[in-house]
Amino acid sequence: MREELLKSIRARIMESRGPSDAAAVLDPRSLVEAGDLMRLAVAEQDPRMHDPEILMWVGLLHWARYLALPSGQDGPDLRRALGLFRMVRDIAPDRVPPQVRGYLDNAAELLLDQRVNELIANGRVMADKGVALGDLTLVDRAIGLFALAVAELPAGHPLRAGCLHDTGHVWLTRYHSSGLVADGEHALPLFREAVAAADDDSRTHLLAGLANCARMLFDRTGLPEYAEEAIRVGREAVKSAAPDDPRRAGPLGVLAVALRSRFEQWGDRADLDEAITLFRTAARVAASHGDDPATHRSNLCIALRIRFKHAGDAEDLREAIAAGRAAARETAADATPDTRAARLWALGVALSVGYEHFGDEDDLHEATALAEEVVAVMPAGHAEKVRGLNLLAHQLVTRFERSGEVDLIDQAVECHRRASRIMPDGYAGRDTVLTGLTSALVRRYVRFGRVADLDEAVRVGRSAVAASRPGSSNHAACADAFCRALTWRYRHTGEPADLDEAIEVGRHAVRMIPPGHLDRAVPLTTLSRALVHRHGMRNDPADRREAISLAREAFARIGATHVLWPKVARHLANVLASRSEGSAGDRDDLAEAERLCHTALARASTGDERVDLLGLLGNIAFATADGRPEGLDRAVDFHRQVLDLLPPDIPGRAAHHMVIGAALHRRFVASGDPADAEAAIAAYREAASDPRDLPAVRARAARHWAVLAMTRGDHRSALDGFTAAIALLPALTGRRLDRVTRQSLIAEWSGAAADAAACALVEGQPKRAVELLDHGRSVLWSDALRSRQDLSTLAEHHPEAAQRLTELRTALDAAETEEAGQADLGAGSAGRRRDERMRLVAEWEEQLARVRRLPGFEHLLLPTPFDELARAAAGGPVVVVNTSNLRCDALIVTAEGVDVVPLDLDLDSALRMFNTLLEAMARLPGGGLAEVAAARTVLRSLLAELWRTIARPVLARLGHHDEPGEDVWPRVWWCPVGPLSFLPIHAASGGGQSVLDRVISSYTPTLSVLASARARPVSDTTPSVLAVGLPKTPGHAPLPAVDEELRVVRARLAPWTTPTVLRGAEATRDAVERHLGDHDWVHFACHGHQDVTDPGSGQIRLWDRTLAVRDVDALRLRRAELAFLSACDTAVGGIPLIDESITLATGMSVAGYRHVIATLWSADDGQSPAVADVAYATLVELGGVDAAPVALHRATRELRRRVPRRPDVWACYVHVGP
Repeated sequence: MREELLKSIRARIMESRGPSDAAAVLDPRSLVEAGDLMRLAVAEQDPRMHDPEILMWVGLLHWARYLALPSGQDGPDLRRALGLFRMVRDIAPDRVPPQVRGYLDNAAELLLDQRVNELIANGRVMADKGVALGDLTLVDRAIGLFALAVAELPAGHPLRAGCLHDTGHVWLTRYHSSGLVADGEHALPLFREAVAAADDDSRTHLLAGLANCARMLFDRTGLPEYAEEAIRVGREAVKSAAPDDPRRAGPLGVLAVALRSRFEQWGDRADLDEAITLFRTAARVAASHGDDPATHRSNLCIALRIRFKHAGDAEDLREAIAAGRAAARETAADATPDTRAARLWALGVALSVGYEHFGDEDDLHEATALAEEVVAVMPAGHAEKVRGLNLLAHQLVTRFERSGEVDLIDQAVECHRRASRIMPDGYAGRDTVLTGLTSALVRRYVRFGRVADLDEAVRVGRSAVAASRPGSSNHAACADAFCRALTWRYRHTGEPADLDEAIEVGRHAVRMIPPGHLDRAVPLTTLSRALVHRHGMRNDPADRREAISLAREAFARIGATHVLWPKVARHLANVLASRSEGSAGDRDDLAEAERLCHTALARASTGDERVDLLGLLGNIAFATADGRPEGLDRAVDFHRQVLDLLPPDIPGRAAHHMVIGAALHRRFVASGDPADAEAAIAAYREAASDPRDLPAVRARAARHWAVLAMTRGDHRSALDGFTAAIALLPALTGRRLDRVTRQSLIAEWSGAAADAAACALVEGQPKRAVELLDHGRSVLWSDALRSRQDLSTLAEHHPEAAQRLTELRTALDAAETEEAGQADLGAGSAGRRRDERMRLVAEWEEQLARVRRLPGFEHLLLPTPFDELARAAAGGPVVVVNTSNLRCDALIVTAEGVDVVPLDLDLDSALRMFNTLLEAMARLPGGGLAEVAAARTVLRSLLAELWRTIARPVLARLGHHDEPGEDVWPRVWWCPVGPLSFLPIHAASGGGQSVLDRVISSYTPTLSVLASARARPVSDTTPSVLAVGLPKTPGHAPLPAVDEELRVVRARLAPWTTPTVLRGAEATRDAVERHLGDHDWVHFACHGHQDVTDPGSGQIRLWDRTLAVRDVDALRLRRAELAFLSACDTAVGGIPLIDESITLATGMSVAGYRHVIATLWSADDGQSPAVADVAYATLVELGGVDAAPVALHRATRELRRRVPRRPDVWACYVHVGP
């Protein structure tokens, strides 16, 4: 066997004549034969007995393989060959082949080089594979191999500098994929050490590597020291290369990129101009030496595009596209995917900019195709794939805007989402990806009206701004997109805080872009648009002036061939057309706006542009018509053209129907032609009926419809219009808005429910009248009650759904409370809290919609129908007293139905009584004897008028003609509407007769509130009582009788319980809120105050802070039974929200208290102990909290007995509850 194997090995070696003809020695069978021989050679343990001939020929086989294999794969064979020949030398030195003898002396160094080269080669393969697959774990393994190679090489070794450089390059490969600054910071010292160890031949290349690394870190961090190092080292690299050195193109390109980056950060035009010159030179040098110039041409493409954006020279953009095309052509077929992708991306962006500025659709389609190719060739997670998806999405949005094809905008959103999903943590272009997604979501919202898109756009936009570095080239774009998203959300919800934040962010975006930059027109327009909306909301002329100035600058800046020119022109026209009260230039502005619209219309190339311009021309025609039929006809015609162009399923049609309705309405007023009125009502109805449009637009249209129909005597149509409007109020004032904004919006609807009910009564529908009064008043309290509705029935059938609704309700309550309590936060923090509130509202609405699709729960948390409202009258009649310009009635609601009592009253009389009461009450505190006496006379007269116009006819209908027996007193619940809600109907008296002597009176703002209170269980245990008293309150007058009042409360409750007392400095806001949850009853003896112009600020004044209506709204009290508010104004509402009953009394009721005792005006401190004495004595005597109305009735009658001529003292106390 030995001889046969040796013969085969010799033949293989002889047959192999070099690396090009080495098949015989590379045949895997040769290693099998070598192994068999080696087993024979080392059969003896003594090395001296080893067979030297076998060792020699096997060594020669491995030597031949070493010579034949490529670098990086030849190390194992070299090590085996040298090991075998060392053994041969020890046994038979003369048998060592001459060509090997020299290597044996330097074997250690040679093996080290081979080991290092092998590690480097394997590391490169691993790194390339990691990049191709987007797998950072493979890149990390490659870094480990390079680190081993560096560790093998001692200082001064000729391979060390290159190995350090290559190790730094792999770290940069990781940085490029991960975007983590730490990866770049790992690379930089390696590059620096490589330069320090470089010889003259490699110095240029290594300097270029260091400059490139420093530049990449500058791009991400913006730190000037990185820019300075990149440019300084880059210049040194260029200087170190001879003018005729073919390698000079590399450092030229590296320096140029560094200069371009510094320009993008700091804006020094000289940097960009030098970079462009260097890129051109680098491309020329590379081409002249037969090297690849494509990298430099691609970078030149980017630099020229940037200069075009800043300077506007069209030749720069044309050259950029030409350079980009050349780079794409010159990219070798075997170029790495990321190299090809980077060059295609650069050309695609240049073509996209070319389309925007020159309008050539071929550029648009080519850019789309290039982006698709980039996406196709790159693995998930690679930076170039992320950039490609972003570019593709941008092209899809542009094509959508051109064609209106709805699939395109969905594809664009999905592209951006894919990019955001695959980009690694710390990815350097994260802000760009998020900004693109923000813009696409806003555009899709505009088309479909899905608020979920808008909420997501705001959240993503906020993240984009946070991810972008202030001062970076993309920061302005991020801020601009975020500004647009906030502005659109304001338009959808009416949340002023969104608009204020949008303007703050928009101003930041404008400041970030130099005055001469072509892109400046976009953020200028965005900010101007936001200011126009704020001018419409607040009518501040300064906002309009700023908006016009910005719009004019944008119009002057936008190129005449830019695809956005019609939109920018339209916006300027819109700003000019926005009316400013008292502006003498209104007519000139409108004329200029009209000229701009006609010019832009002639150049409009998309349906959206025509729609916007025709709609604005219609608005201008309406504004300038001055009632002239021809002007109004033009307005109608323009808006009908818009409706013909708009798809039937697109949001926004309602606004055009609204203007048509307003124009026809105005024409009817001028002409009296019934046909105009009918056509106007039809247009309003169309606007109100479109479910895709904003609730605010639809509700206003419905009210216009109702009012016009009512003025014409068409009460059936008016009733339908009012019904439609009131049904939209919950959506119009939903929890997407903060409390203050909700209150300001609902204030615009005062009187609507009263008019609606009057129309229903004319049409003979009293039950519907009751429903409309309940659904159209106290809208905010009703929403709060519905959101807190018991979900036990749902929990029995669908426990998971009930649990999720409960969790969302709790989270939303907490979010609102936290947001209201931290109003002084910065815009960013406040905005994030607002986003979170809106996210919770959206999820609440989605969950509720899912529940309503379940059988038996179709009406969960919806406004209550009459049959359920009537249950509020289970304990006695509820008298809803309605006042309207059409008619005034008392609607007596019982379990059997509604009895309508027409009243000898009109709205003007109700308003007069309301104003009379306010004037009288204003005279009492601190007034002289004559003023006080006059005020009391006025109040007695007012009580007489209330008796005559309301109380007497109602009580007569109920059959309460005389004082009842001592033990059987009937109950009546008063539910006054509008201005009557301020008046003491329970104390009405005249001709020796009084309500106090006929019935026990209680109040309720709506039947829903009463029904909710009636449904709350009463504990059968002894109540725990909290008594809060402040004889002295910092900053306010003392209340001398408070201590006596607290003594009375303790004394009267002594047979039952001992109250917890918080007196004086103990009665802090935190202490009170903490104790409220632990007690069934609470008694407040302190100062109260109500500002009738801001009812949400109505408050009880505690030691350190106040407990206001808006604070009470946030309370969730499960043990609450009785709240006795012995303080001033605790049942007083507000004039702007006259239908909303924004009072502390109602707030306490909604917070959970079954019974509330409160005051309609300032209580007399000296008499308060007497009221408390009788009330608590009665509660103890009758044995429970449900005696509260009887207790207050007795206390009021007793106080009247003592001071009958002073109704200001005894008529102010009221009871709210069952």
